[in-house]
Amino acid sequence: MSESTATSTTATLSRERENRLMRKVAWRTIPLVFVGYIFSYFDRTNISFAALTMNEDLDISAYTYGWLAGIFFLGYIAFGVPSSLALGRFGARRWLSALMIAFGVISMATAFVNSVPALALLRFLLGVTEAGVFPGIIIYLTLWFPARFRGRVLTAFIIAVPLSAVIGGPLAGVILRMHDQLGMDGWRWLFLVEGLPAVLIGLAGLWLISSAPSDAKWLDRDERDWLVGQLRTEAESHTKTEHIRTRTLLHDPKVAVLALAQTCSIMAFYAVALWLPQLLKQITTSTGLLGLLAAIPFAAAIPSMILFGRYSDRGNSRSKFVAFAYALISIGLVLAALAGSSAWALVGLSIVAIGNLGGQSSLFALPGKLFAPAAAAASVAIISSVSNIGGFAGPYLTGALKETYGGFSAPFVVLAALTAAAAIVVGTLVRRWEREHVDNSNVDTGNVISKS
Repeated sequence: MSESTATSTTATLSRERENRLMRKVAWRTIPLVFVGYIFSYFDRTNISFAALTMNEDLDISAYTYGWLAGIFFLGYIAFGVPSSLALGRFGARRWLSALMIAFGVISMATAFVNSVPALALLRFLLGVTEAGVFPGIIIYLTLWFPARFRGRVLTAFIIAVPLSAVIGGPLAGVILRMHDQLGMDGWRWLFLVEGLPAVLIGLAGLWLISSAPSDAKWLDRDERDWLVGQLRTEAESHTKTEHIRTRTLLHDPKVAVLALAQTCSIMAFYAVALWLPQLLKQITTSTGLLGLLAAIPFAAAIPSMILFGRYSDRGNSRSKFVAFAYALISIGLVLAALAGSSAWALVGLSIVAIGNLGGQSSLFALPGKLFAPAAAAASVAIISSVSNIGGFAGPYLTGALKETYGGFSAPFVVLAALTAAAAIVVGTLVRRWEREHVDNSNVDTGNVISKS
């Protein structure tokens, strides 16, 4: 179809029909990948609940558990880019389905490990297979939704992260009660039961996922022509954007500062997420109640994501919202450290989750205030990739300090200091950069990436 045909087709669709078409597309594309990502997050973090009894069964120390919990991210970081490139080669239907089947099988296989090396290998492979799921789904959705619809779509999808924790905690509590069923430990049932749905979703994806609008037989011809034309026009406009060298951005202090600050935030998030059940075990010994308590911090974070995004959009500064979010993380960690085994620890960890998840939209919108458009997109990818190092460092640091000093107070104080430093740097240095930045439209991206 020629560009002129696409343009004329676009002109014949009313705004009402466009919105109706996008709702139709949303119902056919989002639910399956949304549920798939929820189970992806289950399989990433269910080791935290399994550890309640698995650590004793396999003779795993706090130090070793921290390392095992974090090794997932070594595979995740190493294979993120190759996996995203593979989606372009094989198509979303085959690649996303294959990844979901693969990480589901690996999670189920974890139910049968009897040694630390075997568990470490499977955790690393789980990171390898999950590396392409989140970016793959993001790429998949951009292939279906024109730019003006993507904000709402991506926000709805990202809510899968806290929602998965809200569902996953109580679900894990129920599954752990299956201890001794068919002679299997409860933690083994946890890996087995939560891995199986991912395999089924992946198999369903081979049938239900259409890689792109041009493949969708469920679209009417004029709907397909309009959507393909819209996406093609946007793609052609992007190819005219000046290429930004990744190496140049890596040497930009703004990118480095934001990446390091976000690394501190990710360290705190996964230190809490992957150690939360063991901390709550000091409050209650009931696995059912423990699962419900573990859902509270993430349930509290869902409305905060909406509020942070709304007020950040209304204000003229993204950095102050990011700094505030990091400050909340630090305050929550200090409260949790002081609370010990009391219920106030759960309040502190809820504040951590609110700050961590609530600040994400502001953090990843901030490069748009500091860089020209092409550089902003590349810097978001760099910040996201680098900060995932915190997914390994946070649980590892927590395990090492817990084993050395006993309890969670020492690791939480260290993490609080790191996030407090991040809050100060963002609230002062990054805030100054944001104020000094000249409107992107006045920046020559061919010669200047950001205003120094």
